[in-house]
Amino acid sequence: MILNPEVFPDMKPGTLIQVYDPENPVKVIVLKVPNKPQMPTGRMEISLLKTIAEAAGFKQFSRVVVGHISESEAKIDFVELSFRRQYLQRGNMLRFKSALVGRTIFQNQNVTINSMQANIQDLRKSSKPIVSGLVTNATKFVFRSKSARIVWLVQISAEMWDVDKDGEIYFEKFLKDFVSPIFDSWKALGVTHMLTIIFFARTLYLDERLSPSTHPELFSRKSVVANDGYYQQDHIKIVLENIADIDKYAHMSKLRSEFWTFARNCGWKITEPNAAGGGGSGGGGGDGGG
Repeated sequence: MILNPEVFPDMKPGTLIQVYDPENPVKVIVLKVPNKPQMPTGRMEISLLKTIAEAAGFKQFSRVVVGHISESEAKIDFVELSFRRQYLQRGNMLRFKSALVGRTIFQNQNVTINSMQANIQDLRKSSKPIVSGLVTNATKFVFRSKSARIVWLVQISAEMWDVDKDGEIYFEKFLKDFVSPIFDSWKALGVTHMLTIIFFARTLYLDERLSPSTHPELFSRKSVVANDGYYQQDHIKIVLENIADIDKYAHMSKLRSEFWTFARNCGWKITEPNAAGGGGSGGGGGDGGG
């Protein structure tokens, strides 16, 4: 910020000021007069960074109102930040918050402190959204990661081949109603999560001699006789591992293909959709009670 001291002689370094458009007084920018103010050129009265002006919707060479504001009026009650491609521990978050105390911040601002970068997603005062304000010791922070490590454990059971009233098997509903919306949401938010998807299942059988052979693609483990008299064998397959580039259709196609392959590798008798007379459901050998 550049402030003309001749126009604003009472705006001393460190003073809290508010700047707003008289036609839109709701969007108020709160700033501190810099300790080493830059001298303006020509007849300029006040100049703001482009990012600050855009946050309040100021137009170039527009008229604004500049005035004092008290700390109680300027303070922020709640700050939500997001960070990506970083993994912050609690200590990092505490140091980040402490470094912001006493500073003025604004909506969508990118803040860098000790190599930690975050974007200001939301600012609140008395539960109402604001454009800018002053961080105090009482300000509450929420950190949201856009680069988390996420693991989905997907249980593959006989019910996955049941058909609902719409004629879809439940695995297709899982793809359509769960996987697809999440991928769309992540793309809209611009996140870079590392996603791993694991299929797991359990096969129950009456006689240990009927135990399906272990397929090399699966991690399988035989267990002792269950309480109800059945033998059991657990199966685990990592389908996708640490993917960051979310290619929705490619990944959903991969999940669909692995779904049918997983059943065959477990030794289950499943009728595939393209089989003669197959409608996508069949008698699964897997109990799915894992």
